Amino acid sequence: MVIEDCEITDNGIGIFGNSHEGVNGPAELTLQNLTIRGNYVHGNGDATTLGIHNVYIEGHGCNVIGNYFGHEAGKVGTNYKSRCSHERFYANYVYGGYQGLLMLIDPQSG
Repeated sequence: MVIEDCEITDNGIGIFGNSHEGVNGPAELTLQNLTIRGNYVHGNGDATTLGIHNVYIEGHGCNVIGNYFGHEAGKVGTNYKSRCSHERFYANYVYGGYQGLLMLIDPQSG
């Protein structure tokens, strides 16, 4: 899946991708090889909920290249939150964030 050359703004979560863990073991559905390239992602999030972020993705092999991630004042989530494994994150401009610019943490469910 590729998200390229888009302006994504004024949403709860601007870009959201998730994996789903099976009840008895391995992931049933895993987001794989997502590419987010050359986008302008800004103004997403919520003024009261810490769990609503500008971008929130979880998957395997995510490529995040040459984007502008802008987090506006008054939004309380993280600008860019990722739970991806084998992620490539480069040539991006990340500006602002209540909890922080980037939150790169372990996968939760996939």
